[in-house]
Amino acid sequence: MATNEINTFTPQADKIYTGIVKWFNMDLRYGFVNILNTNINIFAHKNDINNNIRYKCLIKGEYVHFKIVNSDKGLKCENITGIDNNMLLCESNSDLLKKLILCQYIEKTNPNLSFIKMS
Repeated sequence: MATNEINTFTPQADKIYTGIVKWFNMDLRYGFVNILNTNINIFAHKNDINNNIRYKCLIKGEYVHFKIVNSDKGLKCENITGIDNNMLLCESNSDLLKKLILCQYIEKTNPNLSFIKMS
């Protein structure tokens, strides 16, 4: 698909899209989700994760459902949920979340230990 596809993309009202998390920074609490079968990346913020989800984080490579809205800064995800009974990986696998947080901490404090990177 063309690089300027995002410029011509118009989200359908009330449509639930499926995508894969391209990246999500847990410190900054935002990232991007790629709509499946497209080259379109949509902004995702922790505040746009469904209110019923306790841990407000996304994990790279995770599949999610979401709506797309047009904000004053452009397109963004809204009401992000997981594809397994609406649970995100951080909800359904708390050990994975703990490992991710620990690895990010070690990577920041010891950048020479690159062999433990999760990505």
